[in-house]
Amino acid sequence: MDETFNLITTVSRILRTSYGPRSLLKMILDKNGNIILSHNGNSILREINSDHPFLKILLELSSNQEFECGDGTKEVLILTSEVISNCQILIKKTIPTWKIINSLNELFNNSISLLSHELSINLNLINSKLLNKIIRSSISTKLSKKYSKLITFLSIKSFPFQIRKRDISNYFNFIKIEKFYYGQIENSEVFDGLIICKNICHSKMRRRIINPKIILLDCPIDIKKTNNVSDIEITNSQNFEKIVESEQDYIIYLCKILVNFKPDVIISEKNINDIAIHYFFKHNISTLQRIKKTDISRLSILCGARVVSSIENIEFSDIGIINTFYINKIGDEYYSNFKNDESSIFRTLIIYGPSRESVDELESNIKKSHCILKSILTEAKFTSGGGSIEMYLSTSYSKNKNIVNKNDLVIKYLASSFQIIPKILIQNSGVDVNSIFSKLSVLHKYGKYYYGVDGIQGLVVDTRKLGLIGPLLVKTQVIKLVFELTMMYIKIDNILNFKSFN
Repeated sequence: MDETFNLITTVSRILRTSYGPRSLLKMILDKNGNIILSHNGNSILREINSDHPFLKILLELSSNQEFECGDGTKEVLILTSEVISNCQILIKKTIPTWKIINSLNELFNNSISLLSHELSINLNLINSKLLNKIIRSSISTKLSKKYSKLITFLSIKSFPFQIRKRDISNYFNFIKIEKFYYGQIENSEVFDGLIICKNICHSKMRRRIINPKIILLDCPIDIKKTNNVSDIEITNSQNFEKIVESEQDYIIYLCKILVNFKPDVIISEKNINDIAIHYFFKHNISTLQRIKKTDISRLSILCGARVVSSIENIEFSDIGIINTFYINKIGDEYYSNFKNDESSIFRTLIIYGPSRESVDELESNIKKSHCILKSILTEAKFTSGGGSIEMYLSTSYSKNKNIVNKNDLVIKYLASSFQIIPKILIQNSGVDVNSIFSKLSVLHKYGKYYYGVDGIQGLVVDTRKLGLIGPLLVKTQVIKLVFELTMMYIKIDNILNFKSFN
């Protein structure tokens, strides 16, 4: 288990300088020889070349934290390393593991209770200023922090606040991101509706339609292929012409069924035959073909149409309507735009940037902001940042009546693990750690839990005034993962590799 402990401390040591607003980048050389610049905990961990089973567990936990909350990946790994380090010291002092696990459970319950009832504040979702502060605080450590106002605006405007709470985990299905590697970042915008990189099938079809009727198909308007290999023997040219005519008649038969419903736009996931395209053009119908399944599903919700699998079974209730459909050119590509009013549940984020790296960085920050908004909608509470929560949790154990053994050595060691977060923030800001930390600890002994560290200047500040706040869900998720991972580590006494037995 010493090997596992060394691995955890090494990972923590790598990530410490990448924590906080003064964080430094890591240059990573991946397996393919590509150079990656990142200070994201999950990205760094993903590129570490090791087959150790505990590293895989760490990677999985950080990925879950990134997906669920969008923030706190480095904090999970750093705190876990510190708690496990203190557990190792206690184990060497011959303290039984069951006693350590009981103390961890006490601390865990105490921390969650404090976070839920004392250290969190209810958030009014109508208060846009607070939402802006929370998002800007979470992305202040990133490369694109100078565009924090733009990222915050784009994130809030594109997020589907209308969806029900039970569907909030699938919010990303209602947001599409289109990236363009040219232009200015400031030109990025949110489109109320859906944009698809497809042009109409015929150059003379209508390119702009107001309130169009839309039919969505996931079947081709073409000749059906046989399930098995089949051969047709043709003895003369007349028979060949009859076969061609029968195929054309079948396509026109399908077209007539669709035309009878008087649609303005027909969109198919599969191919549309040239004969059908010409037939629709004559009847003033615009068509799009070979559209992605995900885009078809989004269009179905956006315009209220049902995706039709069989043209012969189509009904009037399957047809959808949207405010505006039009084609425009962005760069060298033509795009189909399906626009609704501002109350539309779907949004398309159009991101511009001078290089692939800048656009990808902007995209990752917007996705992180969306995760933060999801956390806020899941639990509308926020807490103070700057290491204030961790500092208060480390000193609160002596005041809490629920913890039985307040002077117990185990509790003291484990509770002191939380102090690593404010210490790293002070250290990375480049000031004297001991003097600033002692000021912070004095304030927290008097119950001023909202005092934390300004990671840029290295000063003890009121985090509420400075706007250093974050969602409660992020903190609770971090605490849960740290304690669960530590208890799992303590319960493992050996790692068996069955490959070595063969």
